[in-house]
Amino acid sequence: MIADEASDAPVARGSLRVLTFEQAEQEDRVFWHSKSPVERLRHQERLREMNYGVEILDQGLQRVLAVPE
Repeated sequence: MIADEASDAPVARGSLRVLTFEQAEQEDRVFWHSKSPVERLRHQERLREMNYGVEILDQGLQRVLAVPE
């Protein structure tokens, strides 16, 4: 399980900007390209844990052997 990294994420409270979808996409790309590959993978794992739950991820993959006749 990845440690809670919420405290590492800066939150700008009290500021609001209105962007077009293209501007928002560009800013997202710039933000993620500024992160190291390890930071990106950690965030991806954190999102998987949030979506599926740690219990599901700890189960591993199910392996099924089927022989077609």
